Amino acid sequence: MEDNIIKQIATDFFFKWYNSPGQNTSEGFDKWWEKHKSDYPNTSNKDTERLDFLQNKTVGYGAGWVLRDSTFGRGMRLHESSLGTSTDVREAIDIYMKAK
Repeated sequence: MEDNIIKQIATDFFFKWYNSPGQNTSEGFDKWWEKHKSDYPNTSNKDTERLDFLQNKTVGYGAGWVLRDSTFGRGMRLHESSLGTSTDVREAIDIYMKAK
């Protein structure tokens, strides 16, 4: 998320929090954010949603998830495989990244 977006969110919340007696508690931000997060469309974490989607589609084929280079050099492959390195899609990506 870009710094100017974070600053705008923090500033908007501070003014709400500071000027709301009884609302300025540690839970105040959570309540405020649930109500106002749609005002900040650039804050959606699409990567998390995508990875959660893939993880939830795990069918248990083979040993788990693997991210690897294509055998014939046509890019990368992220899939469940008998050669899988992890039951968690995020961990499979991390393992690939560490190897490179």
